[in-house]
Amino acid sequence: LTGHLVFSTIHTSSAAGTLPRMIDMGAENFLISSSMTLVISQRIIRLINPEYKEEYTPDPMVIEDIKRVLGRNFELWCKATNTNPANIKLCRPKQDRPEQEPDYKGRMGIFEVMRMTEKVGKLVMTNSSAAEIEAEAVANGMLFMKQDGYIKVLEGKTTIEEVLRVAEV
Repeated sequence: LTGHLVFSTIHTSSAAGTLPRMIDMGAENFLISSSMTLVISQRIIRLINPEYKEEYTPDPMVIEDIKRVLGRNFELWCKATNTNPANIKLCRPKQDRPEQEPDYKGRMGIFEVMRMTEKVGKLVMTNSSAAEIEAEAVANGMLFMKQDGYIKVLEGKTTIEEVLRVAEV
């Protein structure tokens, strides 16, 4: 409210859970709804060692899980990358790499980015639950961390197993 940009951390399991947690900690609803602009929730995943990764055709059940988790975002990703949805390839660490080479090398974040819209602000003012706030944020285009992770899997940066290890709560 004073024109200062403030970055802070708070431990919650999702971006939407941050707002009710702040209220539980004593922050006033009207201050949260009028001063917050964005909430980001993040976790760190390991990246496949780029020198020793291979493409493979995943089991159809894996593709169905990706489609289920991503929903409409799967179609949007396929269009944006000019990928045939019937010919999805994923990446994994090569089995025949030198023993001293790790499966994973490097890290990257997966994120939930929730914008504080007018509707989200109204939900905060009425002490709405994290689930209600989350539903509104999703309606405004927010991706869950698992969805962001699955997109990174489709891009060949990491594995399904790594995303599930980190993003399944």
